[in-house]
Amino acid sequence: MVVPGTTVPFFLSAKNQGKCGSCYAFAFISLLEFQYAVQLKSRTSFSEQQIVDCSYDDDGCDGGYFSNTFEYLQNNIWQTYKSGIFQVNGCSTSVRSSNHAVVIVGYGVDKTTGMPYWKARNSWGPSWGDGGYFRIQRGVNMYGIEAGAFYITRAA
Repeated sequence: MVVPGTTVPFFLSAKNQGKCGSCYAFAFISLLEFQYAVQLKSRTSFSEQQIVDCSYDDDGCDGGYFSNTFEYLQNNIWQTYKSGIFQVNGCSTSVRSSNHAVVIVGYGVDKTTGMPYWKARNSWGPSWGDGGYFRIQRGVNMYGIEAGAFYITRAA
């Protein structure tokens, strides 16, 4: 099976969880890798070990649940951002659901995917993200970034 419109296979080679009861992490990561391949027409390998070690309320090699893994990723996905356009389907659009503020410094359309984005400056230092900046999908009010916007104008 290949990603439609490409010669890129949907999945990487089958992975082996060994004697660790981490099928929940391997299955969840396989779904993420599949979605990544479909959306970006490219493959990458994500870390099952990150889920095994860090997912909330799961028991590492003694088992876990998709719902816990999903919650963990939603709450921590910002910490591992490096590049690309940040987007999460099913993400809240409520300003009240956000607990962080950033500054939008620009906007554009990704040349590869055609996706519109906001470019924003974060406050976690230059080693985070893309030199302290990130791109987030524009036009869908993700995390209330559009509904909760403020701006300053020059005084008359």
